Amino acid sequence: MSDHPYVQLMDDNGVSIVFNLDLKQPVELSDFVASFAGLGAQFERHIRNDHPDLEGEVKAYVKEVRKGSIEAELIPLAYNTIITALDHHQIATKFVKNLAQKISIMREKGGRIEGATKTELTELARIAGAVANDPDGKATISAMNYKKTPKTVEFSMVFDTADASQALESIDAQFIELSQVTDFDHENKLLTFFQSNRKDSDKSGEKGIIEDLNATPLSIVYASELAKERIKSEMLNGDKNVYKLGFFVDVNVQMKGGRPVAYRIKSVNDVIDIPDDD
Repeated sequence: MSDHPYVQLMDDNGVSIVFNLDLKQPVELSDFVASFAGLGAQFERHIRNDHPDLEGEVKAYVKEVRKGSIEAELIPLAYNTIITALDHHQIATKFVKNLAQKISIMREKGGRIEGATKTELTELARIAGAVANDPDGKATISAMNYKKTPKTVEFSMVFDTADASQALESIDAQFIELSQVTDFDHENKLLTFFQSNRKDSDKSGEKGIIEDLNATPLSIVYASELAKERIKSEMLNGDKNVYKLGFFVDVNVQMKGGRPVAYRIKSVNDVIDIPDDD
């Protein structure tokens, strides 16, 4: 029978991620579970982004519970074994540093994490929730190195109730902004060009009309390189007049002050010839 992963960690000189909740009041079970689940989800996201070849997962083991404090260790696993072939120090330390940066951004008023999805924002909110709901709480997340000699801290981050509360406020605001954007998604709409730019540049200077959505020409921006390449290929390499082509696109309408100002082209599904007016 193989040793428990925690025992293997101690024997193999590995690095775990230690999450300590130091709270003044008893924590609700849902907040407690959500905090560690959020941290585990963030770590798995980190593995997918930094080590896509690794089928990583995280196991959380509660190490110590004492009055006002709960400490758990998250042990990275791969292919059902501890990640002994990888650099434990680099993986765990970089993860905690990246997480510290995200929390640092969100604990500033108006903080926004560029490119964050709703799922990631939910994970961060779960990490902060238990501390935010405590009158004078503190959380410490560390990359802890185990050796034959006493363990050492590779990197550590700390946030308190005020930090967590502001982080939740920023997360909620960014979540609402993302929801507002998503509300204006439209699929397979016919786009025709009103103004085009044959140059293959980031600043297109292009305008288009989607009659189903708005009769007025709006600026065009590209939400994906694939969509941009498809449209630019028709402009640059085709022998047809772009103003006589119709593009069936998945599009997002960008709003400002309640008014549509631009089309964000997410994908191009088809291109057709537009017949001449009789």
